[in-house]
Amino acid sequence: MVISDETVGIESGGERLHVRCIFEDSRGNLWIGNNGLGVLLYDGQTVSNFTRKHGLSIREKGPTGSLGRIFSIAEDAAGNIWFGTRDNGAWRFNGKSLTNFTLADGLTSSMVSTIYRDKRDVLWFGLSDGSVCRFNGETFDRIY
Repeated sequence: MVISDETVGIESGGERLHVRCIFEDSRGNLWIGNNGLGVLLYDGQTVSNFTRKHGLSIREKGPTGSLGRIFSIAEDAAGNIWFGTRDNGAWRFNGKSLTNFTLADGLTSSMVSTIYRDKRDVLWFGLSDGSVCRFNGETFDRIY
């Protein structure tokens, strides 16, 4: 797979990718979480910058929130793709639009290091403050 500066939208040539996670969804797409360029999506033929395509900032905090520093990716039972960021909590993509979940929704930190889907289809979120939260369908419950 060749990733060109044009494809991913790198602003200055020669910038390196800082991949933090790679996730294959149920449809066979590869989601690549990058620390600085956002989410890259590989559909088996083309790599695109998902973050830029959806008009989100790759900077730490933009006017619409940032999806630039991705540390974890998962898929829930309904096929939604979840992203854990360094600076802006968790994001859920339902195939059409993105929803951002933050401290106001029960997360205990803005940095989501890991997302795990268990065998009962419950999503668990590991946060940088050492806590573990579970998504209850609307908000997050701190478990630890």
